[in-house]
Amino acid sequence: MTTATEPVGVLVRRWRERRRRSRLDVSLAAELSARHLSCIETGRANPSRDMIRRLCDELDVPLRERNAFYLAAGFAPAHPERAFADLAELESFPAPEGRDGVPPASPGLAHARRADGAVHADDLVVPPRLATEQGELSLLYTTTVFGSPRDVTLDESAIATFHPADRATATLLRAALSGGPSGRDAAESGVEGGRGRHDLTR
Repeated sequence: MTTATEPVGVLVRRWRERRRRSRLDVSLAAELSARHLSCIETGRANPSRDMIRRLCDELDVPLRERNAFYLAAGFAPAHPERAFADLAELESFPAPEGRDGVPPASPGLAHARRADGAVHADDLVVPPRLATEQGELSLLYTTTVFGSPRDVTLDESAIATFHPADRATATLLRAALSGGPSGRDAAESGVEGGRGRHDLTR
C-alpha cells in the first residue's frame, strides 16, 4: 500500500530533476506557469488533482508513485492496487488454434528464412536452451506489458511468452500438451509449429 512521507512539492521537484527537465519546460508542457510550478515545489501552493495528473503524465511517473503524489497533496489515491489472485479472475481470450489444437508459431518468423526455406531462430535472436529429461528445449521469448494501466499491480507486471525456436522443441511441447509421446521419440516425428505456455512475472 502506498503511503505519503514527503510533501507533494518535494516529490514534484525530485521527479522533474530525475527526468532532467527544466521548470520552464515542464510548466509549458503541463499548461501552468513556471511561477505556479515553483510555488508547488516550494510548498507555497498545493496542486489540484487534475494538476497532479498532468504533472505525473508529463514526468512519466509510475502509478505507485502517483498515488504518493495524491496522498501528499491530501487526496485519495487515484489508482487501485489489486492482488495477483484478483487479476487472475479477469476474463481472458483464447489464442488462435493451429493443428491438433496447438497455437500456431509466430507469423513473424516466416520472414526470416534462409536459402533452404527453413526458419532459423539464431538468425533473429539468441534463444535460451534448457536441458530437460525429455531433451533440450530451444526457446524464443517475448515480454508483454500492459498499455495504459490504471491498476498499480498491472503497471508493475509483465507477461513472458515462450515460443519454440526449432522443430524438435515444437514437437516436444506439442507432445507435452497433448499427452502423447515425449522425449527424443516425439522430436523425431518431425511435426512443426506450436507455442509454449504463458507465465506471469514481475
